[in-house]
Amino acid sequence: MARGMRITTRVTVGDAENSMMKHIVIDDKLAYKIAPNERKLVRYPLVIDTNTLEGLWQLGQEMKVTHIWPMPDCQLNEEIFRKGAEEGFDIFHTWEDEESKSGLKFARFWKKNAHGHQIRIGCAQRGRFQWKIEHPLDVLATIDYLESELGVPVSWSPGWIGTELLKLIHSSERHQSWIRPFTTDIKDIPYNLASRDLLFLRPLGEVDNGKYIHCFDKNSAYLAAMQDLYCGSGDPIHREINQWMTAKRPLQEGGIYRVRMNNGSRFNGEELPLVFTKEWCTTEQLNFAYEHYAGVFIYEAYVFEESHKIMRDWSIKLWAARTSLRDAEKYPYSVARKNAESAVKQIALIGAGKLAAEYETPFRKRNWQADYIGRARMIMLHNILAQEGLHGQLPFLVYSDELHYVHRSSDARVAFPDILRREEGLGGYKHKSSVKITPELVEMSKCGSVGKMQAYIGGLARDGK
Repeated sequence: MARGMRITTRVTVGDAENSMMKHIVIDDKLAYKIAPNERKLVRYPLVIDTNTLEGLWQLGQEMKVTHIWPMPDCQLNEEIFRKGAEEGFDIFHTWEDEESKSGLKFARFWKKNAHGHQIRIGCAQRGRFQWKIEHPLDVLATIDYLESELGVPVSWSPGWIGTELLKLIHSSERHQSWIRPFTTDIKDIPYNLASRDLLFLRPLGEVDNGKYIHCFDKNSAYLAAMQDLYCGSGDPIHREINQWMTAKRPLQEGGIYRVRMNNGSRFNGEELPLVFTKEWCTTEQLNFAYEHYAGVFIYEAYVFEESHKIMRDWSIKLWAARTSLRDAEKYPYSVARKNAESAVKQIALIGAGKLAAEYETPFRKRNWQADYIGRARMIMLHNILAQEGLHGQLPFLVYSDELHYVHRSSDARVAFPDILRREEGLGGYKHKSSVKITPELVEMSKCGSVGKMQAYIGGLARDGK
């Protein structure tokens, strides 16, 4: 006999085709599901042995669901996934530790000759999701909030959801040419060498003792970079150029370029970060270099004759979802709201990273990743120059989307008021931390490692020093 409890959070319900009707949560004794025609969480006694694939399969069939989410304290027998498929089943799984096959994250399995019907198991407290889960409704409401905002099913990992959202956005016939596959092999084109996050460190001095380091973190730097970014479509064309370029007219074609530059710029890695660290760069970086170097020698390039704002709507959708999920009136269940907002952040980060997968698909193209990272880097450099114009100061440390400044004031808002003007907006900066400079911190800054210095400052901030 099913037992029900009335729920106060918003949960989408409807007919049997509603996506929420495909999900259940289980513990060791009960299964939990949203009733199909009312705002009600229903409990069902578990009378099926769920310690076998056959049992989980039968549970899915009886409850007419495709997704089973175990509670964190559920004694799910991971051995049934670890040992491989039972007779008559095929299985795929992912683990927190893939080598030891411990800490199941996701699994999907299906019966052979069963018309493709799959059962999916998701442990949402693990992996990139890491949802806070104390009640079955924490899972079901989080799924509902995410699907309501994004319009795609929550069936797998954040990266999978990000790809599904990109597919939905470009599902029209008009967009098919934008995402058409390459007809040539591009694996040897060095897109990875043309896209690097910004890293920079200038050692502190004795004069800085007693001052404060203020760290400002950019809101969704990648999503912001995608807003007006043109990504190449079709096949890249190789061009031999071998000449100095001094024209100030920005290049419009997307691509990557192998270059070297004249010396003399402030962007020398000592006063200001380098425009790029390898000999390859993207179009956005090259246009920035034209503005700040006396000349740029281009050896060769891989360019596209056609480009589109392929990532624009994807980035807008994800940022809008993050903003909407902070609305407590629209989404009153706080645990699910926070879980969903955190998930959207992971979808944006991991979904963007999936573009650089080893194998190419219409929605996994390494040139798109090079484009948005290159643009994000250039936006950071423009931001640094803008803040110098306002405050007359340069950062001593830049770590990807973080700017670290030194100031006498312990109050970040007093020291750098302009940088926080858009702290709630996409691409704006928010205050992350402030720490007092000590002789030990000055000495640590001479280590030469941006990552170690950033981690050291972060540790001081967490310890309240």
